[in-house]
Amino acid sequence: MAGLTVTEKEHWKSRIARRIDKKIEALSAADPNLFDRIHRQARQQALQSLGLADLYTQREQLEQEKEALEKRIKQISRALLAQIRGVPVEDVDDYTLYRDLEVTGAIERRQTP
Repeated sequence: MAGLTVTEKEHWKSRIARRIDKKIEALSAADPNLFDRIHRQARQQALQSLGLADLYTQREQLEQEKEALEKRIKQISRALLAQIRGVPVEDVDDYTLYRDLEVTGAIERRQTP
């Protein structure tokens, strides 16, 4: 674009950008999941090219197991407190600080002769 003024360059630059944006919108409308799929595939290819695919898969599985275990611990903690209070589990709130302290305190009081 030699010989164009700054204003002309900006005009053509914005015009080309609008055309590109319209094409992107058309592609996205034709296949709404296209860009997500491309992103996932690119990530998977990057992991494979770095030799990290298996380790990354194992890490994701461990993260899922960790979340499941944390959820189970929370459920059991609520059940413990419900048992101590003599109420249904549904009546116990999700606030963990006092729940753990109350359970620990009840156990310690019961241990004391």
